[in-house]
Amino acid sequence: SVELKRTAGDFLSSLDFFSEIGLGMVEAQLPKLRNPLSARCMLYMVVELSSSADTFDIDALLQTALEGLLDQGVVSDAVLARSKAQQEEVWSLREEIPEAQRLGGPQLKHDIAVPASCLPVFMHVVQTELDEILPGGVVNAFGHLGDGNVHFNLSPPRQAADFSGKEALLSECVYRHAELAGGSFAAEHGLGRQKVSTADALRSSEERTMMRAIQRAFDPDAIMNSGCSV
Repeated sequence: SVELKRTAGDFLSSLDFFSEIGLGMVEAQLPKLRNPLSARCMLYMVVELSSSADTFDIDALLQTALEGLLDQGVVSDAVLARSKAQQEEVWSLREEIPEAQRLGGPQLKHDIAVPASCLPVFMHVVQTELDEILPGGVVNAFGHLGDGNVHFNLSPPRQAADFSGKEALLSECVYRHAELAGGSFAAEHGLGRQKVSTADALRSSEERTMMRAIQRAFDPDAIMNSGCSV
């Protein structure tokens, strides 16, 4: 992603990723969706460049960036969308992953942030620890690689009906390592009601006091998220 950002610069408008596991879920649960990809990989990126200037050849810039990644061996294959319909086909593989996993059975969802440069190590470390807590659990990670926002969703081991009551341990592992990696246990979805206790456990008392002061400043009558203090 660093090389892509360097080549495409400000023209890079979207950079998402998903895994072979997520793609397999889409194919199993939503077979009517067409898969335009010709090769199978462990990880996939969806890249989109945009420009407000009609005269700028955005396709040529993307092709140049991809050729550089292919030459370096960073990317093994690429598909260029030549129409709006082809573009929607590619994006549907990424966007329908949450629905495909939901249709597949129980899931444990985590919305976290991890610096993109730390993501490979984070994935390896967390997968190892999760396997110790619940052997055979399925990790389905996908999200916005450009800003490090990761939807780190889990499914029970194959043939298992649930998480064997280990949901809290599994989530604690994911959240703790996100913080250790310099990221956050709460990304685009915020704290809400479910992550208040996690914030108390992983953030300092000074930071929590400041968060509550900010909440009171913006919402003195406690109208928003009524009954649940940050």
